[in-house]
Amino acid sequence: MKVAVIGTGSVAEHHYLPCLAKQQDVELSLFSRTPAKAEACAAKCSGRVASSIEDLMTDSPDTVFILTREMQRYDVARTDV
Repeated sequence: MKVAVIGTGSVAEHHYLPCLAKQQDVELSLFSRTPAKAEACAAKCSGRVASSIEDLMTDSPDTVFILTREMQRYDVARTDV
């Protein structure tokens, strides 16, 4: 299963990604507005870092976790790709 994650802050890093990374049938792709955070998370969970939301979606993920701040989620979800 291809899982895309938008937002690699502490909630993603400490709660979602450790669990998802343990699943054998999950391929992770990550995007963060702070590339260094995405790179650090990818190093821990063997995920691919995308350069943009559009790049993230090129993997044709089966599901997308939007783990941004609450006030940013609507705009992220409305991104036209």
